Order: sequence, then structure tokens, then C-alpha cells
Amino acid sequence: MRQETLWNEEATRYGADIERVQVWDALSEMFLDSDRTIEELDALAKKISSSPFSFSELGHIVFCEVGPVCFSNTLWFVGGEGVGFGPDWLIPRCLERQNSNKYVVAAKPNDLPLWMHLCSPLFLDAYLLIYRVKRIRGSQPTVRLGE
Repeated sequence: MRQETLWNEEATRYGADIERVQVWDALSEMFLDSDRTIEELDALAKKISSSPFSFSELGHIVFCEVGPVCFSNTLWFVGGEGVGFGPDWLIPRCLERQNSNKYVVAAKPNDLPLWMHLCSPLFLDAYLLIYRVKRIRGSQPTVRLGE
């Protein structure tokens, strides 16, 4: 994963939510021409799972913020490892998408709308990653106050 300090500084500079920027960064890696190991996917999913965003909002972030910005990278058939999206490129673009496509709190925060499932082949790796996040969150014990 790339330098978190740089990403946090750029998030502050653009007035973006740092936790959301960290999710943008992690999800953007799914649009690179790179093979990831199970361990790398788990690390990305763990990073995202610690964010405060519901599963539904993570779907919104994939399909309405990061995906539309990063998808064109998957159309270039140049091969080789992707070097990643820099914060100075990714943050303003995702922030613009976020501001123009506001998330509406879902009635079912643990589900995605049908249209996202239908569009999943476009953003398949990111779509599968948020399901990995859902599995991680589901395996964590529930902490109840007063116990």
C-alpha cells in the first residue's frame, strides 16, 4: 500500500474525508493491471473493513465514485504492473464524483441495489473486494456495551 501520510495530506488539502480517501485508494488498486495474492486482497479488505461505511455505501463508492474514475485504466491493454493512481489525481476526481452523486442512506445497509449487481462485470474486482469486506465484518464478534 502506498504512503498513507501523503494520502492524508492530500485529503486535507482537498477537504476530503480521510477515511473515504483511504477507501478510494484501496479500491483504486483493483483497477490496476496487477495480479494480487490472497494476502494482498485480504490486506486491502481489512483496510476497507475498518472504515465506517456500510456495505451499501461501499457499493456506492465503487459504482459511483472510484469505478467511473478508474475504469478507463482497465481499457488500456499495455500489460505490465500498474503503478497506481496518485492522490493528486485520484482525490479530486473521486471528490467531484462524490459531490455530484450523493449517497442516500439505504433502507438495507447490508445489501446492494439490483443495478449494482447487474453492472458488476464492469467493476468486478472492486465488487468482489467489497464482498470480501462484508465477509470480514461478518466474522467479527459483536461487541455489546455492558457485557
